[in-house]
Amino acid sequence: MSVQFKDNSRMSLKNLMLAVSAVTFAAALAGPSNAATNLIDATYGAGAGSFELGLFTPRGPGLDNFQSLTGPSTTVTGWTVGGVGVDWLSSPDYAAHDGVHAIDLGYFDNGAGTITTSISTVIGATYSLSFLAAAVPGYPSYTNAGHVSAGSLWNQAFAPAFSDPHDFAHQVYEDYAFSFTALNSTTSISFSADTISTSYGPVIDQVSVSLLSSPGGVPEPATWALMILGFGAIGCVARRSRAAAKPGTHATFQWASCATNPQCNDAGSTSSASAPPSTTWMLGSSRWIQARASR
Repeated sequence: MSVQFKDNSRMSLKNLMLAVSAVTFAAALAGPSNAATNLIDATYGAGAGSFELGLFTPRGPGLDNFQSLTGPSTTVTGWTVGGVGVDWLSSPDYAAHDGVHAIDLGYFDNGAGTITTSISTVIGATYSLSFLAAAVPGYPSYTNAGHVSAGSLWNQAFAPAFSDPHDFAHQVYEDYAFSFTALNSTTSISFSADTISTSYGPVIDQVSVSLLSSPGGVPEPATWALMILGFGAIGCVARRSRAAAKPGTHATFQWASCATNPQCNDAGSTSSASAPPSTTWMLGSSRWIQARASR
């Protein structure tokens, strides 16, 4: 069966249903949308995942527009510093991807640092973890290698491509996305620099954690909503096609081939000008269906 629109264009009902369902399930499988709740922000306040919260006190102006933090500092709201230390960067001298701040996992006085946050999780649930990372070359102590751990995700390496040498104000960020399963009711997300003597890099920003599925693979509510909307759209299409076959009445169907149908021309289409007003012709398989309206 085909669906005929007001402009006389046609689309196979089967193809239309397949298209609707394909779009719906693709969106569902893609996981949470950009509006998905960032559990770091939900726990510590909007902007916490991007290192925007806390009392920032720079070392000085220009290229000293950063704050060096040693462990176990909690100056950056929601985060705890470890290792040798990290530098809390600020734009415009050090570009951030979201807001004005980012974290350099390489301590200014040379040393690899870590920074960790903790959120409440459901044991066995699956979560998405995304962040952005950048690196700037210039001196041997400037590096780009780091790793991240969260739940079942352990020591996952990441290494963004280097931006232009010494161009901190235009450092280019790369997207990273992983998933993990919560092993405890509280999960720590920890970032570390790999090179012991690093003094700059890698830089991280816009860290986000969101729920993908509950234990047992049950999709989150947003994913269920997408699937329900898709099924609803398919139902609407089916009802529309039935309504087209019986405009305000019920229809009885009579099958006829084009060879015996006077309304079927040589091109295999109907001649609507000669068709009776109460008759609608639709193409079904290789034959024509005559739908006669009757009250």
